Amino acid sequence: MANYSYFKFRKRFDFNPHPYELGNFMVFNKKIESNFFFNKLFEIQENEHIPFFIFHQQFFLLKHPGEEKQFLTYVLEVVQDRINYYKRQDVYKDAERTLFNLSVLKSFQSALDEINIWNLNKSLEVLLANKEIEIASYKQEIELLKEKLKTAAIYNADTKIRLIEGKLPVLVDLIQQIQKLTLPDGRKLTKSQSQSAWYKMIAKYFQNGEKDISLETIRNYFPANKETTLIKGSEVAESDKLFTININPLNSTSQKSVL
Repeated sequence: MANYSYFKFRKRFDFNPHPYELGNFMVFNKKIESNFFFNKLFEIQENEHIPFFIFHQQFFLLKHPGEEKQFLTYVLEVVQDRINYYKRQDVYKDAERTLFNLSVLKSFQSALDEINIWNLNKSLEVLLANKEIEIASYKQEIELLKEKLKTAAIYNADTKIRLIEGKLPVLVDLIQQIQKLTLPDGRKLTKSQSQSAWYKMIAKYFQNGEKDISLETIRNYFPANKETTLIKGSEVAESDKLFTININPLNSTSQKSVL
């Protein structure tokens, strides 16, 4: 790893280099490549930090494919070393420049944290802080779910409506009739985008005798496509069609439904 060249330098006597290439048209000592790297970093704008990093990363990966982690590790290390260097300086000798460089380095370091998927060089305190943020977010989601459950519980019935055992198809027939009812003005009395609301309502609020109604069983009576042939045993027998729901078309003011 020590012999790696991590950053892209401009070619000698190239007077039109890429703005992120390092060195000048004559001098570029690669033994101190990190110095040139930081000199360029201090020249560019903050919104260029990630493009600058990616430019040199792509150069490195051309020679070392798949070594994204190695490149990021190296950059993070030299950045931290340079931060430590400036922290040791006598700030009064060149306070303005020292503080500026520290600000740029910390900004660059923060930008790299966004792409640091391996949590490289992150202190235990930072990792714990991030974990606490995640936990707080989960707790907030749990509280929201609790509130939703509490609201939903308001609409739950304490007991179910008990049908005479074996007469579930009678109720199914009535529900199917309700779906077809049309008001005197031509509008349908009920509308639903799917059949699930009907069969789930029956399973949730009714019992067949003392037994709960299986969702799988009741679903067979309400296929999504009404042209679909029903599963054998899911067609309401004529003997269970005991009631007929009608609308009196002669009384437009009361519009009473009668059995």
